[in-house]
Amino acid sequence: MNLGHRYNNSDVINRDLCRKVYGDFSDALFVTDEESSCRLTRKFYASVMADLVSFVEDATKSKEIPFLPHIAGSGRSGYDFTPLAERYFHRLPLFITTIGMLSSKYRYSEHIEAFNDAWISLHLHDLGMIWRDIWSTSMARHPSGRSFGEIFNAIVEKLRHTWTQNGYRERFRRRVYESNRRTQQYKNYINAWFEKQATINFCRIDLYYRKELWNDITFEKLSTDLDHLCANFRCNTIFRGLRGYIAKIEYGLGKGPHIHMIFLFDTEAKQGRCHIFHTQKIGEYWVKTITKKSGEYWNCNAKASQYEQLGKLGIGPIHVSDKKRRHNLSEIVIPYLCKTDQFVRPEFAPRNRLMRRGKWPRAEPKKLGAPRKARNTDDSHFSPL
Repeated sequence: MNLGHRYNNSDVINRDLCRKVYGDFSDALFVTDEESSCRLTRKFYASVMADLVSFVEDATKSKEIPFLPHIAGSGRSGYDFTPLAERYFHRLPLFITTIGMLSSKYRYSEHIEAFNDAWISLHLHDLGMIWRDIWSTSMARHPSGRSFGEIFNAIVEKLRHTWTQNGYRERFRRRVYESNRRTQQYKNYINAWFEKQATINFCRIDLYYRKELWNDITFEKLSTDLDHLCANFRCNTIFRGLRGYIAKIEYGLGKGPHIHMIFLFDTEAKQGRCHIFHTQKIGEYWVKTITKKSGEYWNCNAKASQYEQLGKLGIGPIHVSDKKRRHNLSEIVIPYLCKTDQFVRPEFAPRNRLMRRGKWPRAEPKKLGAPRKARNTDDSHFSPL
């Protein structure tokens, strides 16, 4: 059954998020024996992956032929090229190289997998050539006898057929629809708490394990430790003033099995200016108490000043009237947790519940005179810990 009518505009990819996800996980995604395979090189290939996703999206949303043959007045043949050809023709060798370096431990976006299927089905990969060394102009000839312009046209045509006929488009629409629905649910959860609290302190942290233990950490172990952490919310003073939380389990992807968490604290109980230190205390509790020193953590709030400089700060103390920080929280922080698996996910990821949140705030009459004016919660005079 065609479910396209349910998805409306759910076939549009978030290109900024795509680029960030591949960049963040670049250390885990690529397998190469080259000496130059340093972190910077992997970051470059991650950027190429994001460009490849954009190419597939642009190609499958258009019916234009990239290179149109014509005969010039001199009688010489040539090509008129469209924006699609102009933008991506010279990137194709890099796309091919990058696809060949991807780790088999992961599943990638429908765009990446559709390109790989289309490329293989044309049998051009069997020639065993370094494409970046022979790819030149659209009129130059490949050893098979076809011009590179013809090959590019053939790839685009095959890609369009593969995208629609092999189910990639429908799977992508379904995945985006579900992730958008999930993202909106968590945005609504955050907004519901802003109806109760004028200012909320958002503590963002990643919880994981020492690298030498990654192969021994099962989903059950990770889930049990998260349950243990949540069960202790009521009895430990570092969670005093906790109003809600969001947690997402990810199995693999750079940090091994790990948990992304956002804690929502009442700033009356926890001073907003101490959010960096407060997040650190949660991380230390994870390491010492929950995992018995087998765990590690990453304090995202420690980078708050950098996010502020980039105009992307959406954690720390946020007042209900702070439109910029609320926008960043809603459009950057929350989608990153909810939509990562659109772009990459472990090959054998468990099908258990991977996201959870705290209880929805109870509907109560608003208190008369509740402070809705922003207080000074600036922590610029504090040094990151």
